[in-house]
Amino acid sequence: MTEPSIDDLGKIAEQRRAEAPSVVAPARLDWLEELTRTPPPAPDPREFEKRARMERYDELGKLRSRMPQFVRQAKIETLKSRIKALSLQRVAESWEPSQGTAVLLGESGQGKTCTAGVMVLRLLKDGFVSGGSKWELAKELRWYRAQELEAAVKSHPLGRGEPMDLRRAMTAKLLVLDDLGWEKDVKIMAEIFAARYENQSLITIVTSGRDIQQLHERYEEAVWRRIFTHRGKSSVVARAFPEAEAAKASEDSRRRAEGVGVSKPPTEVG
Repeated sequence: MTEPSIDDLGKIAEQRRAEAPSVVAPARLDWLEELTRTPPPAPDPREFEKRARMERYDELGKLRSRMPQFVRQAKIETLKSRIKALSLQRVAESWEPSQGTAVLLGESGQGKTCTAGVMVLRLLKDGFVSGGSKWELAKELRWYRAQELEAAVKSHPLGRGEPMDLRRAMTAKLLVLDDLGWEKDVKIMAEIFAARYENQSLITIVTSGRDIQQLHERYEEAVWRRIFTHRGKSSVVARAFPEAEAAKASEDSRRRAEGVGVSKPPTEVG
């Protein structure tokens, strides 16, 4: 049996809801019958789990609209096959919510967004099967591309309160912020990271085509720290810049040959 995608599970949920028999409310008992009737049988744990599973099916329908189409229609193994960089592959395979925020950096085509997709789908799969804290986190997912989020906030009419997308990005239990670093107004991202930093229970998965030092130069120190630290420790960071690092290695070799000092690499967060 092949692994179902999020879209497949959503269709199953819709079919099961359509096939479910209607429930007729029982006639109300009078007060004497209520006092004298025998206690109801203990609930069947299997029935409870069945109902909980159906509730999770219903939640999947809402989650489908919050994810990129290529992620919700894909199998986990398909997304994994598109991840080129070993550093990203490791995070895709091993990341757990207990590790907190993750920052995925790399050149275009290395598989940053696919890595984020695998992380989210793994969490959804585990949460759907077992419920608990993983499901509570997964069902609150919000996924935005940074530039699209900026455009949504900018287009919000003045005088109509806080933009809904901005509020969701600031408060989502799990936020995927894709392609950070190319938006024009850095203040919007600064506001989001400031709000999320105040609530350390919130988890963010960031992807960016910029490296650590470039993000440091683009955002002020406080914002940069909020991206790369979470719950008092360093965020999980994966870097995938093979072309840039190959060019740097070549330049360093040339400098050594000429007796010139080599360039210092940016500080990497563990």
